[in-house]
Amino acid sequence: GPTSTILITVFPTPDVVLNTPNISTCSGDNFSMNINSNITGTNFTWNHISGNTTGGFSDTGIVINQQLINNSNSTIASASYQITPFANGCTGSPLNANVSVKPKPRLTSLLQDSVICSGENINLIYSSSVSGSKLYSWTTSSTGNISGNNPQINPSTNNQVISSITNSGNTPQRIYYYSNLINSGCTSN
Repeated sequence: GPTSTILITVFPTPDVVLNTPNISTCSGDNFSMNINSNITGTNFTWNHISGNTTGGFSDTGIVINQQLINNSNSTIASASYQITPFANGCTGSPLNANVSVKPKPRLTSLLQDSVICSGENINLIYSSSVSGSKLYSWTTSSTGNISGNNPQINPSTNNQVISSITNSGNTPQRIYYYSNLINSGCTSN
């Protein structure tokens, strides 16, 4: 009988290639993770595994772009994504990507002199729920003729605002301090 030819196409198994399989972000900040493959035309599904975070979700595509919230507010939380590649009807082996979500420092106490006389120092002391947080910057606004309340970035004081305040007017005035703390590259809101 006649010979018959059967053509079989064998597609390569898609893989997952991550330039950075372990990333770090600050709680509430967007992060982006590009997913690649050595096989052209590969797409991906990912399953979000929350750890001690919220805000992540499972989806498909070539970029994970999400905003995770650290639920602890004092220690680093972690989340992971199990990424599965698929192309040409073939499914490859999943790969896990890990995201460390650093807490943003939150002001937990502020000790202050609530009333001072003109020419005296104001002494504000900050602390945070995140160990190791430092005072990063402050700005102020005031009523009337107040001086000495200059804004600063990266002050040399250790979690303190010490300023000599002068009221050149004839009535009591108020100063409002707006402060930011920093820890591991994460700045308070």
